[in-house]
Amino acid sequence: MNQHALTVLEFPAALDLVAGYASSSLGAERVRELRPSTLRDDIEREHARVTAVRNLVEGESSWRPQQIHDIRSAFSRLRVEGASLSAADLLAVGRFLRSSRLSLESLRNEK
Repeated sequence: MNQHALTVLEFPAALDLVAGYASSSLGAERVRELRPSTLRDDIEREHARVTAVRNLVEGESSWRPQQIHDIRSAFSRLRVEGASLSAADLLAVGRFLRSSRLSLESLRNEK
């Protein structure tokens, strides 16, 4: 589908609406990057992913994803030789690792 057709269908506005429900800025960014596909395999794979997450969220334990912190800028600064992370960057990386651990633990507890 071309960009003009997507604009006429107000697809960007629909993505913005859905992105508003994302649990993090990274998730919202990812939603806004989505584009429709006409390939059956792509559509079936996405439906399977949605079904899997829906089962987690609506299941007995009512799993909720953890906040995912954007640490890309911290790591991009580390590309410079001799650079180090600031205290704020280290805290952000720590929050990211904590969220990752909590997500893993909650998924391991699932039946």
